[in-house]
Amino acid sequence: MTPGTPRADTGLAAVIPYLGTPGELANLDGVGVPEGDPNYQRNPILLAAQTIGQRDLAWRKGGVIEPPSATLGSGPDAIRLDPVSAQAYIRLVGQMRDRYVGAEVFSSRFQNATVKQQEQLFDAALTKADNQAKTQFFAKGVVDGTDPAMVAAQAVAGFKAQQTLKDRAYWIALLDRAGKLTPEITRAIDTLKETLPDQKEYITVAEYRTAAPRVHEFLSHVPYGTDAHPIGTPADWQAVEAARAQYNLRTDQLVRSGVRPNIADHTAQVETAKALTTIQRAIFLQGALVENPERRRLAQTYGTMLTRFLGTSPQYTRESEAQYRNFPFGQ
Repeated sequence: MTPGTPRADTGLAAVIPYLGTPGELANLDGVGVPEGDPNYQRNPILLAAQTIGQRDLAWRKGGVIEPPSATLGSGPDAIRLDPVSAQAYIRLVGQMRDRYVGAEVFSSRFQNATVKQQEQLFDAALTKADNQAKTQFFAKGVVDGTDPAMVAAQAVAGFKAQQTLKDRAYWIALLDRAGKLTPEITRAIDTLKETLPDQKEYITVAEYRTAAPRVHEFLSHVPYGTDAHPIGTPADWQAVEAARAQYNLRTDQLVRSGVRPNIADHTAQVETAKALTTIQRAIFLQGALVENPERRRLAQTYGTMLTRFLGTSPQYTRESEAQYRNFPFGQ
């Protein structure tokens, strides 16, 4: 087996032994840097966590970011990695944390947020990073794997790592394309009957499989204007997405300070719009009026399916065929 392809000694793959000699990993910091390395405990995201922790000792034990674990999941389906695979996984987690959490802590919305808001933003980015690392690691194992028990363990664990219904649908599509969506794996995932925090009803593997290409079809069109003549660029859409998040944070700050909700909403909208370009401001303020008609058509055609898997928030992205086919590596 290629080094870095995950193996397990518990859960569904309990009969599979370690590859190599089991051993202990060195003491690691929150991004996987070993003790003794000059960069140990010096990553900016760890320093940012320490700064928050100094102001709120109850948060993460004073701002301590735990190192990545070589055990993925918990309970009977937990997967404990052998040392070679563990090193590859920990390195990947460190990269994802540096990418996602780093982008968050250096963003203007994070810098302008209250301590409690910073904690929420940091936690969300850390969860996203860890889940993305799990997803990529398991995806490689599922696609390259040949042992049915190991593939099944990773297929289930990878599904559980997805934190949105869209990503769960795309995970099922990945299994299907790889020829790994066997009746046994389908049954194992369906048996979970696991829902996300805001999910109101259970969704079967068959429903996820049907939804994935339809969700991609919707996202393959530009959000604003037309595909031939889009309004704005991907950079503009990202700026508007960030502005929406900043607007929500600012509105929350004002309401918590005692400002009436309607005034807080207007004030936050005006303040946020000032930092945008003319095109970005138009999208921010009039998004529904400039929405791509192809997206509107598909929303009518597929009805509640799109709302179910994408939610009601505007989708500020255009997804290429390569991004869809290369999930989760194209994220």
